[in-house]
Amino acid sequence: LEADDLGAFNVFAGGLIPPLQGLSISMSTGLKGDVLAAHDIQIALNDPDLQFALSGSIGDLIALSSIDAQLELNSSTLVPLLKRTAGLSLDYPLPESISLKSGVKGNLDKLAIEGLLLEAEDHDLEVKVNGRAEDIIAQQGIELAVDARVDESETLSRYATVDLPEFDHLSLSGRIFSVDETFKAEALTLH
Repeated sequence: LEADDLGAFNVFAGGLIPPLQGLSISMSTGLKGDVLAAHDIQIALNDPDLQFALSGSIGDLIALSSIDAQLELNSSTLVPLLKRTAGLSLDYPLPESISLKSGVKGNLDKLAIEGLLLEAEDHDLEVKVNGRAEDIIAQQGIELAVDARVDESETLSRYATVDLPEFDHLSLSGRIFSVDETFKAEALTLH
């Protein structure tokens, strides 16, 4: 399946699909016993403001179980993308560039995230998050390593929406993890 403009599918979705470009979907399906499965799934979106790729398999398409996929998302124009696709005019700043890579395994009852890498960049700002989750749906077994750098107080003031004292460079690193139904942080270093 290929589509130059996702908006063409709004006839079936009541106008809920954003106007993104360059969709390509391919997969092989077949029965394994009496279970319908999908293999060699390839989904790509190549919009000027958003690039997305997903590859993998689903062992049971009806139950959406035995999911094994890798995904990657990139946008170097996040704010214009949100305005164009969702009509959002935000009163707070967002990083211009964002990228996400991750593996996903499991089913809709228990979905694991493996090899998560989230990076966000803006003028004088970099944030990097590495991690995993045993079950993202139940928010259990989540482990994240966070590294952030901001080079000017003006940049951080813009994100915090308050004036901060002047500084030339600030870095933060640490670990965030889930414990029962809460989150904890440890080894936070600010310099």
